[in-house]
Amino acid sequence: MHYRPSVLQHQTFHVVYRHVPAAFTMDWTDGFLLKPFASPNYHFVYAFSQLKSSRDDGSAKLTLSFQEGRGHEAELVEHVRIFLLFNVLL
Repeated sequence: MHYRPSVLQHQTFHVVYRHVPAAFTMDWTDGFLLKPFASPNYHFVYAFSQLKSSRDDGSAKLTLSFQEGRGHEAELVEHVRIFLLFNVLL
């Protein structure tokens, strides 16, 4: 019998972005996607190649910076600060 570990294709988190509850998805094919729960449309979709930098506070805050273009023509297009929501079971 062969064991094949499952490969994570995407992961979705419940977040707050600009005071709006949303679903933040990291997908190996589509990249980074943010969709407010109350909207049928995505607020943004960025490819992994557009991620310029990321940082977190080790707790609940994630900051991502995305760019368009390459090299000297690269331009910062969005600085995203996301607050992760955690489900706590008591």
